[in-house]
Amino acid sequence: MGKYHDILEEELLALDEIHIELTDGLYPQIPNPGAKKRPITRNDNMHYPLGTTYLTYGFRGVAAIAEEKMKTAASECSKELYAGIAAVYTKIADLFLSAGKKFRRESAGDERILKIADMLVRLGTQKPQSFYDALGAEYLFWMMRCYNGCDVGRMDYHLRPFFEHDIEAGILTEEEALGYIIDVWNGMDRRGSGDTLTNVMIGGMDENGNDTASRLSVLMLNATCAVHGSEPHISVRVHKNMRRDVWDAMLEVQLLGRGQGTLYNDEVVFRGLERRGYDRKHIAHYTTDGCTEIMFDGYSRIDFNHIDAVATFELAMNNGKFLPIEKQPVPYLTKDHESVIYKPHAVEGFESGNMDGMTSFDEVFEAYMRQMLYQLDLNMEEMKNYDTRAREYGLGSFFMNGSFPTVLESGVGMFAGGLPCDAYMVFSGSISTAADCLAGLKHVVFDLKKYTIPEVREALLYDFKGYETMQAEMKAAPKFGNDNDDVDLIAVQIMKRFCLHMEEYSEKNGFRVLPALIGWEFLQEAYGIAATPDGRNYGGPIAEHFNASPGNAKNGPTAIIASAAKAPLYLACGTAPVHITLPSGMFRTREEGLQLLDSLNRGAAASGLMFLNVGIYDIAKLRDAQIHPEKYPDLIVRVWGFSARFVDLARGMQDHVISRVETAGA
Repeated sequence: MGKYHDILEEELLALDEIHIELTDGLYPQIPNPGAKKRPITRNDNMHYPLGTTYLTYGFRGVAAIAEEKMKTAASECSKELYAGIAAVYTKIADLFLSAGKKFRRESAGDERILKIADMLVRLGTQKPQSFYDALGAEYLFWMMRCYNGCDVGRMDYHLRPFFEHDIEAGILTEEEALGYIIDVWNGMDRRGSGDTLTNVMIGGMDENGNDTASRLSVLMLNATCAVHGSEPHISVRVHKNMRRDVWDAMLEVQLLGRGQGTLYNDEVVFRGLERRGYDRKHIAHYTTDGCTEIMFDGYSRIDFNHIDAVATFELAMNNGKFLPIEKQPVPYLTKDHESVIYKPHAVEGFESGNMDGMTSFDEVFEAYMRQMLYQLDLNMEEMKNYDTRAREYGLGSFFMNGSFPTVLESGVGMFAGGLPCDAYMVFSGSISTAADCLAGLKHVVFDLKKYTIPEVREALLYDFKGYETMQAEMKAAPKFGNDNDDVDLIAVQIMKRFCLHMEEYSEKNGFRVLPALIGWEFLQEAYGIAATPDGRNYGGPIAEHFNASPGNAKNGPTAIIASAAKAPLYLACGTAPVHITLPSGMFRTREEGLQLLDSLNRGAAASGLMFLNVGIYDIAKLRDAQIHPEKYPDLIVRVWGFSARFVDLARGMQDHVISRVETAGA
């Protein structure tokens, strides 16, 4: 087997350790193998959506195709790939067949157990024959792949033919289908909660603008309403020709208040990706990866780097150096994560200009952009080098390689070019906070002319102790999220320069990298840098994504949308998330809540937003849950690209979520 030998051996051993168990549900379970046992998905990083070959051909059918193609493979590498796929998928089919026969013997005539056993026997011998079989195949494949969670992709699109066939044939009702989906959703929620990467994308238009959603899409959204958990993370692709029942079901999910039912605007996404040279037939299959980044279901690899925009501002203000402050350790996300000193995603050393001698705000802004674009160049080069290494040495798992139709057809592995697209990105969340910092500097140094930049630097170094008047004046400066051009247009200029620089790099180097206005370490960054000239103290909240900094949006949700919509967000075609957080007392009845959500979503889509997520929280409950967590085991909140149980979060992240709510209903 040459270079593939070790991977194949690991995957076959991993399959030996997998066992299928009966529960009291409608589908069997594969117990969580634990974090130490992951060789079956070596190198695939859990961000790729599940492939679909096993739905088309069955697991044994995939093995048969691989065996046949191995005979005429053009290279030794392809022969090894096909041989590995054949071995792994044969073993999966044998696993299902064996379990099905065992459950038949032990069923004692129980109809539920017999139904599960018969499904497993079919999956072990042929392609899925029904919606029940197909959903089971996808669910079992998902459980085999992950120890905590992993991406799912366009599940309603994959399973629609099975669903509609069975409905039309009279062998399935919508009520039965909903029951199956609820069982799977509950199983996914039991597997893990929070940053699990378990994303499901609903609906969307095809390359010709036709709607691909169906009644199955509605049922999947209904199942989310029925399951009181955080998994899976549900997003909805919206467009002008979409079904009204899918739109209404999305609003019902949003009304739950858990930060689910995220809107993706197809028209904006298509425009941005076409500009970057993607084919519409691939764009039509866009989905999310583990959080909010866009990739192409079954057609693309994905990887990314990240730049801390506010840390980059600190570097720019100090001509390439971080301020020498004492830093506190901070956990990554949950109470279980170890607290560590955070090192920002920005590299010291580049001298972008000594701001002390600058006499205009424009000079200061350009110094910041020089620092940002320098950091961006470093990250794009790193992505380019990663791609070169991956194509030469990256192998991936036979398990995942065999699930992709283009890999099965070509014999070229998923990392070596067997997937026709790449979705490489550089993230930079918190651009809005960087804009607040620049606006604060402009306000006190260049407009009021009360302080010099060295004086501001000293105030930041001492966390505003002894500089409280300066801090108050900085807090009074315009803040992103209030529909104020004085700061919003600063954020727009940063965003445009960031995105267009990436376009120029791609054209020059022949290597496409996409901009994404996302950041997932905003809590850590807040403790990895000093105080900032927006008036924020050390450790104070930093914005996630293209949002207002928590606590700064004082003019209500429509002003947040208006601020974000001033930017040409289609340029940020990797993703451009905007979050709206509403207090639960903002509406009196369910009907009022749905009407408000309908207006916000329609306004966001019409304004050109790419992405809108809405969370609705009771701040009194959140504060009480910090004191009495045992009372709120199922209190779900949006974190960054996912929802999680509030009581599982680290105290700092809990405080960050609460700070979003405090002024949200103004």
